Amino acid sequence: MVTTLLRPMLFGALLASTALAQEVARPAESPAPAFEVSLKAGVHLPQIANPLTTSFDGVLKVGYGLPFLERRLQVFLDLAYTQPQVTVTGADARVPGGTFTSTTILRDLATSLGLCFFILEPARALVPYVSAGVRVHFLRAETSGSAGTAPFGAWSETDTRFGAVFAGGAGYRLGPGRVLGELAFNIVPVDQRLTGLSNASSMSLLLGYGLLF
Repeated sequence: MVTTLLRPMLFGALLASTALAQEVARPAESPAPAFEVSLKAGVHLPQIANPLTTSFDGVLKVGYGLPFLERRLQVFLDLAYTQPQVTVTGADARVPGGTFTSTTILRDLATSLGLCFFILEPARALVPYVSAGVRVHFLRAETSGSAGTAPFGAWSETDTRFGAVFAGGAGYRLGPGRVLGELAFNIVPVDQRLTGLSNASSMSLLLGYGLLF
């Protein structure tokens, strides 16, 4: 009778001890990194909204994952630069040769403050994300032109404008960080006298790498 009662108790104790041993032996999951410092570069495409031509983009980003929701929500600050341009050729009987050409470069140094949401846990190997932020653009338009062999000279105009940036992308864990691929949209209302632009919005295709720690 006693033996019959002891058998299930001993069996249960054995199962419990085995499960405890497995739990102890299982390595603890690494916590999601709190900080990200990334550098991205790519193609700047303003043609979706204005006559400016293809240029390059460079973006330096610093992000901090907030200590809840498995650090899926990140606040970030970035610094970006691009310089698209536009060349205009026209006819005017008042200038030598009857035609003129002018080129305007729009130098755009911008900084953003925003939020990034990781759709999956940041500790995973592949993590898609979306982000949005407020961006301040420090603009400088530089224009020069000529008619025939006679130069017009050069002019410049500076401006500061508020806009927004929206992005979606994914990061793949490689080494101490992630390889990043991103599609971003910039909304930039402007009022440039030299360029005549009222909209300097653009799309950007970016690749980069972000260190995690």
